[in-house]
Amino acid sequence: MDGHVLPPLKGYFTAPGESWFWGERHAAAREQLTWPPEMALLPGIALIVLATAGLFFSSFRARHRALLAIGVVGTGLLGLGATLGGDGDPGYITLSKHLPGWDALRTPGRMMIWTSLLLAILAAGAITEAVRNADLLRPRARLVARAALVVPLLLVFGESLNRTGHPPVPQPPAAMAAAREPLLILPSGGLIDLHYMLWSTDGFPRIANGLAGFEPTSQGQTKALTVTFPDQGSIAYLRGIGVKDVLVLPEHLPGTPWDGLTTRPIDGLGIAREDIGGAVLYRL
Repeated sequence: MDGHVLPPLKGYFTAPGESWFWGERHAAAREQLTWPPEMALLPGIALIVLATAGLFFSSFRARHRALLAIGVVGTGLLGLGATLGGDGDPGYITLSKHLPGWDALRTPGRMMIWTSLLLAILAAGAITEAVRNADLLRPRARLVARAALVVPLLLVFGESLNRTGHPPVPQPPAAMAAAREPLLILPSGGLIDLHYMLWSTDGFPRIANGLAGFEPTSQGQTKALTVTFPDQGSIAYLRGIGVKDVLVLPEHLPGTPWDGLTTRPIDGLGIAREDIGGAVLYRL
């Protein structure tokens, strides 16, 4: 497990920068986290307060509240990953090793969805009980009490507002529409592969690119053996794995192992090259 995504306990009380209300106020706290995007996990102060009230004042039976509280604590501790007890075993690491699906979470902070859900259920118990008690009041007092119950709803929704940016989506090159699948796009590796994955959702052509929490051996081999593309060895390898076309994006080549690729000759290699809208398409 990647140590930089293991949230500390204070991460549960630190809001992400996108939070409309808490974002700027928790800036100093986020600076103490090594990877805030996956470690700032505050579910909301209003939700925590309402859930705490729901432990003592609720429409749920005591044993149900106790089970919900155990669930909150349990999922919260699991969300700490290896931070808990030094190595997380026993704990999150144990489950990740032995139960199916757990290793796919990659970062334990994603357990926060269950912690938040259980907190919400506890909070709902408190609100439901408050409504039940309001119904026992005289008509005028009942109306005031019910109106007052809108306040916690507004607080929860107010805290949940975000100011997440909406950057422009990178558009695929025109050459991609002309490429045959299976397709390799260069340069490869790092976050730019996420762009390729997005582009591939248009028709879902098969591509030899991708990015995840780990790199398959075959993908690493493809990147290593295509650094010298186009040459006899890389072309033979790509043909061997079924790749029909290689799409090269010249503007992204500088600083990568494929820098200067488009200046390499293709004479005698048995391939064709097309320049389409600033991209270069090699047909194998």
